[in-house]
Order: sequence, then C-alpha cells, then structure tokens
Amino acid sequence: ANQEGMLWLLQKGAYGLMDGSRLFYLAFKEKLEKFGMKVLSGDSAIFTMHKNAKLIGLACIHVDDIFMSGNETFKQLVKNKLSTLFQFSKIEERKFKYLGCEIERLGNGDIALNQNKYIESIPDVSVPMKTNSLKANEKEKKVIRSVVGELLWVSLMTRPDLSFDVNKLSSNISNATIKEVKDAARLVEKAKKEPITLNFTHLGPKEDLKIRLFCDASFN
Repeated sequence: ANQEGMLWLLQKGAYGLMDGSRLFYLAFKEKLEKFGMKVLSGDSAIFTMHKNAKLIGLACIHVDDIFMSGNETFKQLVKNKLSTLFQFSKIEERKFKYLGCEIERLGNGDIALNQNKYIESIPDVSVPMKTNSLKANEKEKKVIRSVVGELLWVSLMTRPDLSFDVNKLSSNISNATIKEVKDAARLVEKAKKEPITLNFTHLGPKEDLKIRLFCDASFN
C-alpha cells in the first residue's frame, strides 16, 4: 500500500477519507428517494414524505447520524427497509441523544430537549490572578475561543438565555483582556449551575387548534 508510484482505485467509499461523508450521503439519499422521500427545498439534509397531500414522515441527516420521525405507514415504507440496507450501530426511540442533545418523548406527548450532559463536559476555565485591563496572551485567547465555540452551539440549540453573553464574548477576542477570560469562566459556571430543559408541549389534534391574532391597539 505504501509502494512509491502506486495508486489504489477504490471500488466504493471508505470511512475516514475526505469524501467519505459525502459518498455516504449520496448513497443514503438514493435509497430515501427510491422509497418516495424528497429533499426539502432549502435544506439538503432534510427529507420528507407525503401521502394524500399530508406529511407522514421526515428524516434528518448529519454525516452518519440519522433522525427520523413519522407514522406507522412511514415506518413500514422507510424505516424498516433502511435497517435491512444499512448497518446501524444503535437504534433508539423515545429517549436518545442526537448531536449532543438529549431528546425524550414524554408520556403525555410532550418532547423534552436539553444539553446538560454536554455542558457538564465543557472544561472549567482557570481564572488568572491578573489585573482585568491586561491583554490576554494567545493561550488565554484560545481558551476564550473554545468557550465561545462550545457555548455558541448550546445557545443556538437549547440555551437562548446564554445568547447575549456568548455573542458579547465573541465580539472582540483578538483584543481580549483578562476581563474577557474571567467572563468566559463565569459563563461556563453559569451554564453548569443553571441546567435547563426545554419542553415542547403536545398540541393535540390539529382539528382542535385555533389561531388567535392580537393587533396593535393603535393600528388603523
């Protein structure tokens, strides 16, 4: 394999190569479309299936992590068939982790979503015993970037309460001072100290739903 001047022609995609994830996506996409699913306009990672003009299922793909939801018809037409074509290391329902998010379908139909375990895994920031106005060194700036990267993902997914602080911290990293390092430490501490679970309420039959609109009192 390491012979000089020798090239190997692969017959199919291989895990770990630069184009491995793309080749898997194309293979998975081909099967989903064969089953009658269509790529969502504007997002090529989401596929939908309709029957009699009604949405009956969807599939979301992130590299080789698949999230699917649908009714029994969708399960028979897509989910069960995929299990015979691809080898999945783990298949979970009702309570599982997807892209760092803990997702659970509760008994009353509500969906609970949190990233508390992921947040707990974020390393604490060591607070330097320096004056706030001193310039942060490159190592300290790297710590700030790491905190921003990890908590930005969290703030977008399950912790909107952290959004302002994360965006503020990210606004001037190149000129960061010791104050920003301490802010990063406090932000990680805040995220861990106040675990939050988002709860998406089951709305019930759509026939019972109503839209109530409130307009500005001064609107003419």
